[in-house]
Order: sequence, then structure tokens, then C-alpha cells
Amino acid sequence: MTLLMFNHAHDGHLVLTDTLATSAAGQPHLFQTKCWPLPHLNMVMVGTGSGNLFEAWYRTLQTSMLVRDIDNLDFHAPRVLRDLWDRVQSDHGSQVGTSTVYHFGFSSHGVAIRYVYRSTNNFESELADEPGFGVKPQPLGPFDPPGTFEDFVELAKMIRHEQDALPPP
Repeated sequence: MTLLMFNHAHDGHLVLTDTLATSAAGQPHLFQTKCWPLPHLNMVMVGTGSGNLFEAWYRTLQTSMLVRDIDNLDFHAPRVLRDLWDRVQSDHGSQVGTSTVYHFGFSSHGVAIRYVYRSTNNFESELADEPGFGVKPQPLGPFDPPGTFEDFVELAKMIRHEQDALPPP
């Protein structure tokens, strides 16, 4: 299970992830980075699902992409992510599952925005420029978006407890 929480505000983003990577059977496997800073693009990239995909995407962003900002990157992201996804699936087969890549940053106009690219949607670009809260996986019952850092921690603990109680995948 990957835990991702974000709060997209008018003046920026708060992004929290766990670091536990699980096997295809849902067992703890290793720890890895899921949130990657890209200060030259005034953004961070977060990945859920296949660590192979978002590690390859991060390497591509660092070594092969000549872009100005998050919006310029969005022009190229769907095509390049599809190519990387094809390679990951070819290398790892059915163990890959699904993946989602999130970009949180600031547009060239200084507006806090986020883009989402989902393997289940062929990595089509999904732009959000309005503030909002997101959590993955969703809690099983009703909840209020966290207001303080301590509330984020409590929500994460609640989700972890709920997920641990579910049968293995």
C-alpha cells in the first residue's frame, strides 16, 4: 500500500508520502523514495504504484528533458510516460500493476497547480488548478480533511490501521 496525502492551497502544496514499497503480493519489500524534488522546475514529482516507472521518470526529468516549467513539461509528459510504461511492462510483466504520477508545482504565472498522469487513463494529462485535499488510499469511512500537521499524522495512522485489517490482495 502506498500512502499519499496532499493539500493543494492557493500559495503552495503540502505533500506527504510513506516510504514502504510492497511486493505484488502486498508484503513489505523495501523502502524507497516516492516524492522527488525538482527545484529547477519549481515542482515535486510523486509516484504511486510501480517504483520502476517513477524512478525512470525522475531519471528522465533529470537527464533528458529540456523544459522550462511544469506546464512545458506537461506537453511532453503523457507521451514519454507511455514509452517508459511500455518498457517497465516489458521488463517486469504482469507484476507491474498500475501507476500514477503526480506533479505539484507552480505554473509560469505563479499559480499553484497539480497534474496527474494515471496508467489506467493512458497517462492522459489531468490538470487541477483549484485548491483541494487528496488522500490515497481513501479512508473506509467518512473523514474531515486534516487542518494541522498532527491531523495529517492521525489520518495516516487511521488509514494504516484500516488497510492492515483488510485481507491480503
